[in-house]
Amino acid sequence: MIKMTLQKLVDANGSGFLAKLLEKNPDMPVGLAWANRNLASSILTHQTDFDAARLGLFNKYGDPTEDGKQIQLRDADKDKFLEEFKVLLNQEVELPGEAVKITEPFLDKLDFMHDSNVLRALEPFLAE
Repeated sequence: MIKMTLQKLVDANGSGFLAKLLEKNPDMPVGLAWANRNLASSILTHQTDFDAARLGLFNKYGDPTEDGKQIQLRDADKDKFLEEFKVLLNQEVELPGEAVKITEPFLDKLDFMHDSNVLRALEPFLAE
C-alpha cells in the first residue's frame, strides 16, 4: 500500500502527471501500465470524496453568491473553514499497490519528468 495525506494526493492529481502516465504509450511496460490503471482508479475515488468534503465545508461556512454559481465564505467563518480544511488535507489515505520503479529507458521518454513540480508530486508513487 502507498500511504499519503490527501494534500499530497490532491497535489499529485492536480499536477497532471497521472493523466500523462495513463496516456497510451507503446513503450510503457505492461506491469507498469496495469499498476497505473489500478492506482488511477483509487486516486479518482479519493479525489471525488475529497471534492465532496471540500464542497461540504464551503456550504457549511459560506453562502451562495447572487448568481448562485459560487459559494462565498462568510468573513466571520474563514478561520473555522481553514482550520477544518487543514484537517481534511492532513487525512491519510491508502492507495493499492506499491511505489513503482520506472526504468531508465522508459523514464527518458516521459517528457514531463524534467518538470520539478511534477517530480515533487510524483515522488510518493516512485520507488528508488
